[in-house]
Amino acid sequence: MFFWFFESRSNPAKDPLTLWLNGGPGCSSTTGLLFELGPCLVANGGENTTYNPHSWTEKSNVIFLDQPVQVGYSYGGKSVSNSQDAAEDVYAFLQLFYTKFPKFLQNEFHVAGESYAGTYIPNIASTIHNHNKQPPTAAAVKIPLESVLIGNGLTASSIQFPSIPDYSCAPSKYAIFDEPTCDSMKAKVPRCEQAS
Repeated sequence: MFFWFFESRSNPAKDPLTLWLNGGPGCSSTTGLLFELGPCLVANGGENTTYNPHSWTEKSNVIFLDQPVQVGYSYGGKSVSNSQDAAEDVYAFLQLFYTKFPKFLQNEFHVAGESYAGTYIPNIASTIHNHNKQPPTAAAVKIPLESVLIGNGLTASSIQFPSIPDYSCAPSKYAIFDEPTCDSMKAKVPRCEQAS
């Protein structure tokens, strides 16, 4: 599994360790690294980078992981077809990470991501929690899981997609679509529910 790791700019020994996952499914976490929360951002049409003062690395050690296998720069002979298997692979990755960097076992650990990571993250957290209670091997380390952070997460498409007209159309004060667009979306709700 391919990853980028950046220590905190503040206090790496005490600041939390955060695992960042882009979603997709199939989106490389390099997107989060280079365009969102990494220590530098792509600039000048890809010809340079610029310092990111809002990077999460200001106050956290951050791992940007391409997962599941076959996403981004992660490769391997097996394909992963469900979030539970992907979570087991992430757990195995974290065991290797902590073996290489045991000093971070003293830091709080957080799993964060966006989009389809809203499906990955609960599975990863559950896997970590269950393996912490009952380690799969005698050598397994207890991962200091503190929290999960899901932004704009896709967790239940059969509920989320059909609800878009409910929160984005009048009479909501947050309405963002005009009446014809809302009518069109509302007419398509049964199709969304059926497809999910």
